[in-house]
Amino acid sequence: MPRLLIYLLLIVLSVFLISRFNQADYLKGFHLEKIKLPPGFSIALYANHVPNARSMVLSPAGTLFVGTRNGGDVYALPDMNRDHRADEVIRVLKGLKTPNGVAFSNGALYVAEVGRVLRYDNIEAQLPNPPRPVVVNESFPTDTHHGWKYIALGPDGLLYVPVGAPCNVCEKQDERYASIMRMKLDGSELEVFARGVRNTVGFDWHPETGDLWFTDNGADWLGDDRPPDELNRAPKKGLHFGYPYCHGWRPTRSAVREGKGLRRLFLSSAQAWSPCSGFGNEILHRKNVSRRISASDIYCRTRLLEPL
Repeated sequence: MPRLLIYLLLIVLSVFLISRFNQADYLKGFHLEKIKLPPGFSIALYANHVPNARSMVLSPAGTLFVGTRNGGDVYALPDMNRDHRADEVIRVLKGLKTPNGVAFSNGALYVAEVGRVLRYDNIEAQLPNPPRPVVVNESFPTDTHHGWKYIALGPDGLLYVPVGAPCNVCEKQDERYASIMRMKLDGSELEVFARGVRNTVGFDWHPETGDLWFTDNGADWLGDDRPPDELNRAPKKGLHFGYPYCHGWRPTRSAVREGKGLRRLFLSSAQAWSPCSGFGNEILHRKNVSRRISASDIYCRTRLLEPL
């Protein structure tokens, strides 16, 4: 056997063994010690065996509902004894189309698929055999590109539902794209709340001002460190947050070349730092949060902390 071929086989074997070793090492634990936390916070395993877990919502009774982007499932993780560990993992829904977003109100679970929002009434009393869904609204676009949704109930009692851009960078005439929409819990009075939002996968409201804070994921394929993802503030309806004309604080080259008017944009962005991805934020306003943490402390893929 030629010497060169032997060397190539040894290289392939070495790469294979290293990958298997790394995989086995990863499966030994969840490496929680590698997660950076602000002072006064700790982290522990709440539940495992929740495949493709994505968005979460906690019911007043202590059941954590978990949506998934892949797999079509929604899980329920009850914690009846309130020991901060799930008693069991129950797959309550299956066969849905990207049931990423979940919200909870008045005993009902709201689930966002790509093109519609469903409601499951009195679901906690029927976890092993959930009720048939009520279709709340099915007038959303059905594009799968950025079609998965994070949803949340606002302080105004409305359900906020984003519609991502159906592309990497493009401009669509349909005003629903690249927006955050909202509607009543019965699906009526659907409207656009904010525009120019490429793909938000997390938002929350300030407990005092009521301002909406939301993440926005920047465009792909422009480099390792650009454009930055964003954390934006929307104090009122009708604001535009830049996409596809701006990334972070800067106009895109195409916007400058084509002479796009940018004066109408409301750019109140606290940029996240690459290579972070803005996969969710939550404003904490509990009295036991350490006062050493300020509202300007932004942690990638975790939370914006707002102690009172």
